Amino acid sequence: MLNYRSFAQVILVGVLGHNAQVRQTKSGSAMLTFSVATKSSVKQATGGYQTVTTWHDCLMFGPRSEKLASALLKGTVVSLQGSLNYREVELKNGYKGKTCSILVEDVQILAEGKAQAPARAQTARTAGAPAQASGAPDEVVYAASSGMVSEDEIPC
Repeated sequence: MLNYRSFAQVILVGVLGHNAQVRQTKSGSAMLTFSVATKSSVKQATGGYQTVTTWHDCLMFGPRSEKLASALLKGTVVSLQGSLNYREVELKNGYKGKTCSILVEDVQILAEGKAQAPARAQTARTAGAPAQASGAPDEVVYAASSGMVSEDEIPC
């Protein structure tokens, strides 16, 4: 018999559909929940393409999840790594089935949501950043200063 290791790893790059929410588990641990949308194109019988959006429910546990909650806002583009988490559920109407979510191990913020961009751009200008070109939107200044966010830089 072969000795091998099996695993189910998920890597997603997508956009948050709503602000992340922190909840408490029965044991008192922090649990962060959010949804990430990914898009793909499917070729139709007519020869054209249709964009299909898939929503992924994500869960994250531990102290880092509480820190990330304020940074993961609707519209934020993230790259995440985790594993599949299947659970059996029973709804109030008696329906029994399985649900799949992603148990997130690592999150990188690639671009912040629109709600955060103007505030960050204003901060960059007042902190001695070079002035934007006339007529350019605030996002231009913000985009030039954005990048990967390390765990230490995530606002509390």
